[in-house]
Formats: sequence, structure tokens, C-alpha cells
Amino acid sequence: IKGFIETGCTILSLGRLNKPYISTMLDAIRDFAKEHTTTNINLLIVGGYMQTNVQTKIDAMQGSNVRVFLLGELNPVPQNLFSLSDAAIAVSGCARICSRQGVPTITVDGNDLQGIGVLNYTTNNSIFREDEPKFPIKKLLSDILLKKKYPKTEPIPETNLINYTVHDSLLDYKKQDR
Repeated sequence: IKGFIETGCTILSLGRLNKPYISTMLDAIRDFAKEHTTTNINLLIVGGYMQTNVQTKIDAMQGSNVRVFLLGELNPVPQNLFSLSDAAIAVSGCARICSRQGVPTITVDGNDLQGIGVLNYTTNNSIFREDEPKFPIKKLLSDILLKKKYPKTEPIPETNLINYTVHDSLLDYKKQDR
């Protein structure tokens, strides 16, 4: 990836950019970067449905110790994005994909937009919290990237590949409807 910084850390965001948690996630990454100015951060963003407020936050974050790579919609997601990533932030099926690829994955609650936890380490929930406390996304990033509490693991081979053709065609239809 042109401009990728080899030293530092890489965060992967996987999922549609029109989800409410995206803005909160970007704020958390911005704040994390401001607190750790000597740490170079690559932010890989995979997903479509860009929103104006999201683009504005991304533009404001670009620079100093953060490099943002807007990769758009990728289906399938290239394997090397997972191997390059030190942490992921996602919800639902995208969170499960990242976790199965061995990337410590922060999940975010769909109601309160706060971190539920690190999937398969502190939570099994990828959409809504049950008994888990609220965690600031910035704290979970620190736990993964700096404190190394949740290491990367070997990918788990996919045995039941899901066909998203109908889902994708519905999203394409909605996109054309705008």
C-alpha cells in the first residue's frame, strides 16, 4: 500500500461507513493518536457508503502520525489487510471475520456506541452488549496496541463460506435509489 508506514501500528476498520459507530470510532482513533504522537498509525478503512461527516473527520485526522487509507468496498477482503493489521474495529459479521483472521477486534455497541470489548477475549457479542461494562474505544486500542493484552492469533480457516450476493445486490439497489 503506497504510503504505508512499516513501523508503528495498523488499525483496520471493516464495515459500512454509514453506521452510527463510525464517527465515534474515528474520534477515538484521533484521540489515541494525539496522546501517542510518537506512534505512527496506519488506518485502513474498508467499506462503502461514505458520509460527509465521516469524510470530514478522516480529512482532519490525516497527517502528523496518522495515515488514512480509504480502500472502498472490497469483496473479498484481501488476506494481506488482516496480516498487516494489529487491531480491528468492527461490528456484526465484519467483526467476526476480523477475529477469525486472527486480528484482535474491538466490537462497538449499536445503542450506546461504546466499546463492548475485544471479541473472543472479553466478549462474544458483536452488536449489543449484555452484561459487559462500557469501554471507551480508545482504552481498548491502548490495551491491544500498547499493552499487548490481546495478541494476534493464527487465522481460523473458513469452512462455511456465506454467500452475500443477495445482500450486496440489495445494497447496490439502495445506493442507486439515492
